[in-house]
Amino acid sequence: MIDKNKYNILVQRYLGKELNPEEKSSFESLIQEDMQLADELRLQLAVDNAISNPGLEQLKMFLDKLHFKHLGGDMETKYFGFSIYVSLVACCILLFTIGSVLLYDSFQKKSLIDFYEEYYEPYEISIVNRNHSDLSRNKTMAKLIHYYNIGDFEQAAQVISNNIMDLEINHQLGLISGLIHLELNDFDLAKKEFIEILKSDDHLLGEDALWYLSLTYFKANEKDLAIKSLKLIVDEDSFYSKTASEILSELKNFK
Repeated sequence: MIDKNKYNILVQRYLGKELNPEEKSSFESLIQEDMQLADELRLQLAVDNAISNPGLEQLKMFLDKLHFKHLGGDMETKYFGFSIYVSLVACCILLFTIGSVLLYDSFQKKSLIDFYEEYYEPYEISIVNRNHSDLSRNKTMAKLIHYYNIGDFEQAAQVISNNIMDLEINHQLGLISGLIHLELNDFDLAKKEFIEILKSDDHLLGEDALWYLSLTYFKANEKDLAIKSLKLIVDEDSFYSKTASEILSELKNFK
């Protein structure tokens, strides 16, 4: 049986075409019988292939420098030491490649919340149908809209809760309330407000309610309901239909 410490020398000489025809034939017969030698050959071939890839030429030069740096030892030590280096580098290359693939894959995957954040835009609210005979109601509504527009949704929700009797109960208030609940991640309450508007005959606010309902489903991680609501938007040919169609196209590749 061949001395195990000479495996690396034989493999390096074989790959470097340093063996004479008789030695080469003997080596090739040996690897058919000795699995450890065959494994060493496969490892060195894998390393050679790895470091010959484009962009890794500098790494190969670095290994050559390490090789010559250790020429002070005997032939056996030289090849054995070099084999350790290339084995370690091969492992590093493999780990780097796997890590790069996983990192790239993670960046490519789009979550439902990503769809929400990409397509959500705050609703522009203003006071409409101002009733000059009811200043108290107007002030309360103005305060509500102010808190909503500056992004203080906790305060906006508090205004509704504390002044519900002063506010005119209509679909506009329902939409605002739904939007506030959406911002606060109170998904069930948000969906309830939007669906109530959809049950009415208010076509204009109904378009807005259906759009924000679909975004609520995205934020709540309810894919199937989000898709159904988007399909309704496309079928109704509303202001949001083109955007809804674009999202549905993206969702075809979503897992």
